[in-house]
Amino acid sequence: MKPSYAGRAETRATPRTGTRNRANRRSSAEIRLLLLEAARDLFECQGYQATTTAQIVERASVDQPTLYRHFSSKAELFEATVLTPLRDFLEQHFEFWRSNPPGQRDPEQLARHFVVGLYDAVEPHRDSLRLLLTATAADGRLGDLARSISEQFTQGMVTLRQALLDEARAQGYAGLHQPDATIGAITGMVLAMALFDEWVFPGGRSPDRRVQTEEAAALMLHGVAHRP
Repeated sequence: MKPSYAGRAETRATPRTGTRNRANRRSSAEIRLLLLEAARDLFECQGYQATTTAQIVERASVDQPTLYRHFSSKAELFEATVLTPLRDFLEQHFEFWRSNPPGQRDPEQLARHFVVGLYDAVEPHRDSLRLLLTATAADGRLGDLARSISEQFTQGMVTLRQALLDEARAQGYAGLHQPDATIGAITGMVLAMALFDEWVFPGGRSPDRRVQTEEAAALMLHGVAHRP
């Protein structure tokens, strides 16, 4: 009697569990992104203090050890969610600045690129950033975190300030007498609109994003009295 190969064929046709698991396994970059997105949503919805790592891993569909392989603490995760868009804005702006030598760029395009880029980097994370503003003078881990993020943002703005100065000189803008004050005023205007619109535009009459950024870019270039 010939041996039956039916069972052997069935064995070959059934994929091994380990192979299937490896095929469905997410990469480290994918898991990191899931954690960042989950943390950002929770921080912006209910604040830093009320958010727990258990809530973050549940939302990201991972376990606690996986979270701690990517981030040492909730504070580090919070720092990443806040700093990433600001770093992206600064890097994109530097790249845009480096694309042409100073003096060969359209001033209106530069102004809009700066205003819109900064506004879009800040406004979606306004609740987290407002929390950091209040925590800068606090003790403990959150206070340390707030000061660290503030320092990193300031360092980026120092580099950006130099790029703006180089461009202003190349364009022949003689009116830039106090560059620190001028650039600080422009940055503060955009931050105030993005973070504190209910103060800047009381009565619930906040203009939409396009109007706000276009007006800020026009003021940056022309002021009020000399607008075209």
